[in-house]
Amino acid sequence: MTKKLLNAQRLVLLAAISVSLVFASPAQANALVLRAEATPEIHCVVEVNSDQSSTPEIAGVPTCYPTFAAAIYAATAETVLLAEDFSSKELTDEILANAPEDHTVIGVSYTGSGYTGSTLTWIGHGNCGWFTSYSASSMPSGWDNVVSSAIEYAGCATNPYYENTDFGGSNIDCTCSIMGVMDNQASSVKWSS
Repeated sequence: MTKKLLNAQRLVLLAAISVSLVFASPAQANALVLRAEATPEIHCVVEVNSDQSSTPEIAGVPTCYPTFAAAIYAATAETVLLAEDFSSKELTDEILANAPEDHTVIGVSYTGSGYTGSTLTWIGHGNCGWFTSYSASSMPSGWDNVVSSAIEYAGCATNPYYENTDFGGSNIDCTCSIMGVMDNQASSVKWSS
C-alpha cells in the first residue's frame, strides 16, 4: 500500500475512535482505547489487598510497562528478572517463588484469548489459603469488559470472573485460555484456594 493510503486509513480509524469516545460511557471509552491499541501491548500491575485485611479491595491504580518481563520485575519487587522476550505463557509458580510475600503474583488477566495480548498482573500479600483470599469488586480503570483469558498463581485455585461489579451476574471460574460467554464481560473477580 502507498504511504498516502496508509495515512488515510489511520485518519479514518482515529476519527471513528474519536466519535466513539464522544458518545461512549467512561467504561466503554476505556474498553475502546484498550482494544484500539493492537500494538504495542501494555502490561500492567495492580495490588489487591486480601479479603481479611482492614481495607480489602484494590490498593492502587495499575502501573503499566512496555513488556511483560518489566511488569513481572516490578510486581515482584525487582526479584524476578525475565528475558525481555519472555512469553507470559511460560510463567510458573516456580519462577515466581523468590518474590517477597508482600509481592505475591496471584493472577494474570489477558485481553486476548490463549493468554495473549495486554496483561494485568494482580499482586497480593501471600498465597491463597484457608485464611487468605482476594477480591476486586470492580476492575481497574481500562480493564472493565476486556478480559479474554486468565491464569492464577500462588495457590489461588478458584478464580471466578463476574459479569457485573460487586460479583453480580453470570460468572466463570477461570484459569482458562478462553472465557466463553464471559469473553470481554468481566467487571469483578475473586481468588481463593
